[in-house]
Amino acid sequence: MKKKLIIVSIILLPIVAFIFHILFSTGFFKTIDHKMNGKIFATVPIAGVEDLSVDEDDNFAIFISYDRAAERDGKPHQNAIHIMDFNPILLP
Repeated sequence: MKKKLIIVSIILLPIVAFIFHILFSTGFFKTIDHKMNGKIFATVPIAGVEDLSVDEDDNFAIFISYDRAAERDGKPHQNAIHIMDFNPILLP
């Protein structure tokens, strides 16, 4: 009986160690603090933003919206490509 327990332990220990290593290295056990030091200049009421690209040189962002929840529920929705200008003259 002890021999079987030792063999099972030898087989399971590397598997458990590997799974723990994967979870630890991918940040599964990390705590993330929810804080932001910046200021919110504008909020945009667009549902389903999927992709975002910011051009820091020209101060604008391009984002794509696709409202999957409205699509799933059969409600009317508008999918689009949006451009947001971060020009300091336009900001309050």
